[in-house]
Amino acid sequence: MEVESHHTRVRRAAYETLVYSLSKIFPAIATFIGIKIFSVWYSREAYGQFATVMALSLLVSSFCTGWLQAALLRNYPEWKLRGQESILFSSVWLGVLFSLGIVGSLCLAGWVLRDTGAGQLLKADLLGWVFLVVLVTSVMNMVLAFFRASREVGAFSIFSGLLSFSRLMGGIVFTLLLGALASSLISGSAAGLFLATGCMIWSLFRRQAHFAKPNLACLGSLFLFGFPLSIGQFSSQILNVSDRYIISILRNDAEAGLYAINHDIADASVRLIIMTLMLSGYTAVTECYEKAGREAAERLVSTLSRMYILLALPIVVGTYFTQHDLVLLVADRKYAEGADILFWVSFGVFLLGLAQYQDLGLHIARKSGLLASIVTGSACLNIILNLLLVPVLGFRASAYNAFITFAALSIIIPIFSRRWLAWSIPWTSLAKIAAALAGMAVVVALLGRTSEIPYIRLALQTSVGAATYFSLLLLMGELNWRTFMKLTI
Repeated sequence: MEVESHHTRVRRAAYETLVYSLSKIFPAIATFIGIKIFSVWYSREAYGQFATVMALSLLVSSFCTGWLQAALLRNYPEWKLRGQESILFSSVWLGVLFSLGIVGSLCLAGWVLRDTGAGQLLKADLLGWVFLVVLVTSVMNMVLAFFRASREVGAFSIFSGLLSFSRLMGGIVFTLLLGALASSLISGSAAGLFLATGCMIWSLFRRQAHFAKPNLACLGSLFLFGFPLSIGQFSSQILNVSDRYIISILRNDAEAGLYAINHDIADASVRLIIMTLMLSGYTAVTECYEKAGREAAERLVSTLSRMYILLALPIVVGTYFTQHDLVLLVADRKYAEGADILFWVSFGVFLLGLAQYQDLGLHIARKSGLLASIVTGSACLNIILNLLLVPVLGFRASAYNAFITFAALSIIIPIFSRRWLAWSIPWTSLAKIAAALAGMAVVVALLGRTSEIPYIRLALQTSVGAATYFSLLLLMGELNWRTFMKLTI
């Protein structure tokens, strides 16, 4: 019965993963379309300014409502079992208003000091745009968190796609109306997100039966669990996006734009797999732990981790052989100079995803302070490395530093997390995956010499390489269609 129950959990998680994949496929498509259009229309300097504002917005937004998102995802199953979702719903939105008020005051104070020496150095004149984007994205992310916590995967996927294309269309329309200025792209993106977020709020409030009186005790418990994690999430965003800000300050906007375009290409490719699996994995493992206990949760997270490695690692390896052609396909030729960072960025993002599976034990045990300390330490390491190496090596240093930092994170986290939730993957599975990757790499390298036309070469390497990889896994028995692709361990 226990095995059958595990199969049911895996199949539900796999189904949700397929639905969640739409929430990442459509944004990835929108990202690639946006890169192709805006890399032609915008100069490196203008795109670098836009990337800097978006990076700062992500940093501030993660600190503003990141604690509420993390606490909601962790506590929703428990409050649902009590039949008190409406109290949690009201308390969370009270926390959103409180957080936005504090962040708005801080942004206003910084903007007032924009003409001082420190303000000019730190580009405080951008804080008005930053708060506009933070306001929209904070509400947007909270609505998505409610859909994700309640496992409404269809609504989550539909609205994620809508948000991406609304942002893209807003950027295009405002650029055509106002010209190729950073402010056009920022305001257009914010306007598109605002319209889509309005639709999301309407849909969410239709699903939520009613408001209850906010419970300060509930909000307090959310704060105690989530605030340390908000520091961790803020640090995590430092790992993800602070490099653009540092490059802009220590080098110039042109290098920030060059780095941002190439980083986004690599990030969108691997993060498509990471976030698709994590969106279903986090809620599935948490719910499994609450209902069936530690052993069942460990089996489930081991299965999902194996799926992640099996699907994400070939993208990383493939990126090494196709990075230059991929940039020529997706972006304007003037950005091809930075194509060599794609492999390091994609490998770093892969290691970040692995660390996120490993830290589930800390989430389940509510050790948010410990997790925040680990991530904050990694963020500090990343900032120090960037401050030391970016002035010397330029934008490429940020890609190398991200890889080093994420590698350290993926080693440190399991040392602490395994006490509460341990997962393991058989060495035979890892050996077979490695052998299939080696075979794929040989084929892709040989196909790189078959055509002088980049698009044809890229199509051949991608299709034949993927076919080779999965065929080898089937031949070695690592994939088995009769047992649902051998999803269970």
